[in-house]
Amino acid sequence: MTAEEIGANAGKIYEALKGGAALSVKELEKATELKGEALYLSLGWLFKEGNIRTETKVEKKKSVEVIAWN
Repeated sequence: MTAEEIGANAGKIYEALKGGAALSVKELEKATELKGEALYLSLGWLFKEGNIRTETKVEKKKSVEVIAWN
């Protein structure tokens, strides 16, 4: 996977998060249609640049890590 592809995929994540919603990895997979390596490389890119953060959200008495735009 090239840096250009990772950057383009990071743009898909940005589009999914820009409204202010915090999404779980499963929700991001659905919203972006990215899976596995493509999703995780792009998340890593955005984390490294300080563009996204993780939060803990409680759903049905269960803690879930979600990702939000900074």
